[in-house]
Amino acid sequence: MKFVVRPLKLLSRFLNCNNFKGNDMLNINKQWKYLHNTKTLQSKHVIQRAVLRAMEKTDDANKAIDIIFRDLIKSFAPRTNKNARDNGYGSLQAIHQALKDALIDSGLMQQVLGVSINKLGDFKEAKYLKFLRTFSAHRIDEYYNRHYVYIFVRQDIFPEYQLVQAAHVALKIGWFIRNEDMGSNPSELYFTVIGVKDLDALRNVANHLNKRHISWEWFHEPDINEPTAIATYPIPIRERGDLLQYKLLRFNRVVD
Repeated sequence: MKFVVRPLKLLSRFLNCNNFKGNDMLNINKQWKYLHNTKTLQSKHVIQRAVLRAMEKTDDANKAIDIIFRDLIKSFAPRTNKNARDNGYGSLQAIHQALKDALIDSGLMQQVLGVSINKLGDFKEAKYLKFLRTFSAHRIDEYYNRHYVYIFVRQDIFPEYQLVQAAHVALKIGWFIRNEDMGSNPSELYFTVIGVKDLDALRNVANHLNKRHISWEWFHEPDINEPTAIATYPIPIRERGDLLQYKLLRFNRVVD
């Protein structure tokens, strides 16, 4: 029994040390609830929490931008009121101001979520500041207005053929949107190419897109008399939602 108890004690000490999530470390959810309950929650705290949540999901500052932005769009409603816009208020002005305040907090006041930034620990403090500054340097308005075309290609055909089918369906969607005012300037569109297992998987994608009310087209390959690829009409970045769950196209890989 003693051989089991000692490792458990050592593990307990490790989990409670300052290098992990001990009592002296910042508990995001606990501090967030405290700010909410004491009615001291401010917009800058939304920015700070978004950065902290991104830190839990990735070590890449550039990938964190997407995570942070998606989190913020849920909290900050863009201004669409014409009077406000006519008076000089930008659609994302609330985010810009909150970000400015969050940077001041981390710089002059050395705080995050209302407590000392030191509570993150040295490693996490450096990571937090890196992510926050990377996000602040990004062109938020441009990011907000991005549009994505999602292309889904069957992977039960040769890789070279997959490329051809993606090109076919991209040309088809381009033909349909060429004269439409959808914020879809071809040079400003972003493309995400997804690999799906087979025809049944492609049909499942079509059903999913229909449920999401996302418009799409597919390419029907005459050589095999079957649909081989789907392309969506341009989707605003803030509306991608669960499309992010799909796996990117990888050649020489079996799709689950």
